[in-house]
Amino acid sequence: MRTIMTVTGPIKPEQAGFTSMHDHILTNTGFYRDEYASLIGEPPASLFPPDMDTPVRMEDLACLSHGYFVRSNDAWNLDDETLMEAEVKDFKGAGGGLILECSAPGIRPNVAGLKRISQQTGVYIVASTGLYGEKSWPDECRNMSVDDFVRYMNHEIEYGMEDTTIKAGHIKTAVNQITDRQLEFIIAAARSSNDTGALVTAHLGLFTTMEDSRLVYQKFLDAGIAPEKLLMCHQQMYFHEANLVTLITNPDSWRLQLDYARELMDLGINICIDCFGMTWDAEALGMVMQKDHVTMAGLVSLINDGYAGQIVIGTDVFIKLMTRRYGGHGYCRLLNYVAPTLKKVGIADETVRQVTIDNPARLLAIRS
Repeated sequence: MRTIMTVTGPIKPEQAGFTSMHDHILTNTGFYRDEYASLIGEPPASLFPPDMDTPVRMEDLACLSHGYFVRSNDAWNLDDETLMEAEVKDFKGAGGGLILECSAPGIRPNVAGLKRISQQTGVYIVASTGLYGEKSWPDECRNMSVDDFVRYMNHEIEYGMEDTTIKAGHIKTAVNQITDRQLEFIIAAARSSNDTGALVTAHLGLFTTMEDSRLVYQKFLDAGIAPEKLLMCHQQMYFHEANLVTLITNPDSWRLQLDYARELMDLGINICIDCFGMTWDAEALGMVMQKDHVTMAGLVSLINDGYAGQIVIGTDVFIKLMTRRYGGHGYCRLLNYVAPTLKKVGIADETVRQVTIDNPARLLAIRS
């Protein structure tokens, strides 16, 4: 029998329910701070910028939400178990069933906490092995060979993570820059997926290109991964032009761009359309982040093109500004906006179920 491995143990696929296929519950991505802060420089005084050690406050949200949150230590930190339990409880109350927690080692601070949150809220949580961007790799992983990487991921899936018996049910890879080591890890992730049957989610960072993404998926395929076990996330970032100056000076650049998503799915690869409910932008970096109506337009077009069987969705809550308790939508945007809007524009109930329940259950079911 195929099962989904959650932090509280295996479940049958039909138990999962409405699923967010890309999110973070307990995570800390503060390694980004120095990298991004050097790119944006000092915010203007008229935005009343807080000190980088000041906790996130209501009066600072305007400054932080325009990209300057990257300078804030507290904005990157989601390791408060009480806060995140309340956020997950909201997801449950809105009708949510399962969250795929995509925080790999390096940004995954507390798997025991994930288990406690799952037990307290009744939401199933699938935790991730793998590695995030190379700058976040734990010291013990930096000199691993490809074989070492495979053994380490297989161990976390088969025996448990962080000296616990809590097993990973998913593999996460993240490429923020193309490096030889990142490409080696992709080979290892493909091998571990083949060994265990686990789904691999591949993240491409904000400053990577479509050609970088092509290199990544081709590396996975060359390494022998089954295409149906590869999930390319954040695909909405390719739906439209992101350069602020280009968008202002060339309105023709606003058109929806879906060729790359179709390219992936025509190869048998799955895609995740996520970051719904994003309350921040990258204005300080000269970029425009995806807006929900544009992301929805892409999602609906791809469904109408016949790709519903290869699409899943998520919110990718990874900073405090995206939680309900700090002014965001939390995990509930999928339930109170995305699913109802799909139905409002004529997508059949069974297709909405396919994207939000059936596809995730099939992709996450790994054990026979």
